[in-house]
Amino acid sequence: MKIKTRKKSKTISIISCDNENWGILSDKILQTILANFHDEVSVEISEKLLSEIEKTAWNKFLDFLSYRERSSGECKVFLSTKLFLRKDIQSRFIKKVTFLKYLNDERFAEMFVEELLRKGKSKREISQKLFQKKIPENIINQILAEKFTLQKQAEIIQQNIEKAKQKYARFPEKTKRKKIINYLYRRGFSYTEITEKI
Repeated sequence: MKIKTRKKSKTISIISCDNENWGILSDKILQTILANFHDEVSVEISEKLLSEIEKTAWNKFLDFLSYRERSSGECKVFLSTKLFLRKDIQSRFIKKVTFLKYLNDERFAEMFVEELLRKGKSKREISQKLFQKKIPENIINQILAEKFTLQKQAEIIQQNIEKAKQKYARFPEKTKRKKIINYLYRRGFSYTEITEKI
């Protein structure tokens, strides 16, 4: 098997075998495993290398998950762009953390929506942010239906109107109204919602 390495950082290398990324390893571990080998390695050495890559990646992945709640989409991006893991290992890791309940898209979406509601975000803005986090559409619709009641919507638009009024207080009344409408529209509120409240 033909092993290639390239630097990711000062002390970490990206390992690829037969032109497929396998993952990352510290240079110390890599030197220990590949001592006396150059390009071609035996099956035994490649298995040892892959085992170390998986151990390293698993620990880094758990660290990534420990900082805050994550979506499966964020995890897939992390595993492929930061850890450069093979696709089969990525899917195995995702299944494992889902089974262990370290990863749950519904739980993530619920917490994320609650945080955005506290910040006064509109339904459209929340939906877009969930989509960016690669949350499945059925989960987005379910969570928004649960969390975004008519009362909550009225509170949020009123909160944003008050913020906009303070922001544009120095303008003449006609200009201020236009600016407030544009401000609210940019934040994802429909023209109908805005004109009903102003």
